[in-house]
Amino acid sequence: MGTPLHFIPPLANVALGRYGGAKVQHKFGRNVDIDTASDPEDLWDGGGVWVAPLAPRIHALVSTLAGDSVGGGGTEVVRVVGLSAWDGREIEELVTLAGLTPVNTVNEYAIIYRMQVRGGATNLGDITATAAVDGTLTAKITAGLGQTLMAIYGIPEGENFLLTSWYASLARSNQNTSADLSLLVNPDPLVFPDLFNIRQTFSLAGSGTSQFSHDFTPHLPIPGPALIVVHVEQVGGNDTAVGGGFDGYHVDK
Repeated sequence: MGTPLHFIPPLANVALGRYGGAKVQHKFGRNVDIDTASDPEDLWDGGGVWVAPLAPRIHALVSTLAGDSVGGGGTEVVRVVGLSAWDGREIEELVTLAGLTPVNTVNEYAIIYRMQVRGGATNLGDITATAAVDGTLTAKITAGLGQTLMAIYGIPEGENFLLTSWYASLARSNQNTSADLSLLVNPDPLVFPDLFNIRQTFSLAGSGTSQFSHDFTPHLPIPGPALIVVHVEQVGGNDTAVGGGFDGYHVDK
């Protein structure tokens, strides 16, 4: 006999897809090499500050190694997830790689916030998605990781995102550095792509607090369209590695 729905916590039912128009989202990222001369940077595989395409664009997927292709021994198929437009809905597709030869997506994307290996083996090389016209590096899977690690997320016009928590940490080897982080929200990326509001800040120190997490109680509502980014304002030493992310859930407006 199964557990009655009214005995299951509401967010568990959301995670299981039992509430129409509601879904859970976990976004996490990492930046393994931030220097004092390169900050600020965002938590994603591409390094530096992430930049969205100027408009929805076809993206070219390519690997740095020929083995990421059908029969090559590496990744054969990649799942691409994002928004076709800021006033659209989440879309996804499967792209069959051809190693060093770029392969275009079928769909245009205003933002790609997740790529995952879905066929073959774990990727041998770095797999990147670059926007046509703009040349924007929108997403990257680092060699051997099998998926993007990007604490970056886009919320479409028809949804509200309820942010439940965010967190970050320094790598264990970074004992003589520090990092100042901000949780950034762009409240209208369609009109103002470079406008961000700080929702919260936190500082990490290798010799003291090297990790933190914060729960939003009540949850922090973020109406779409919006862009959420975990941002490293500055670091206290070279080769600083920072990981972090945020959790929440969507509900239809």
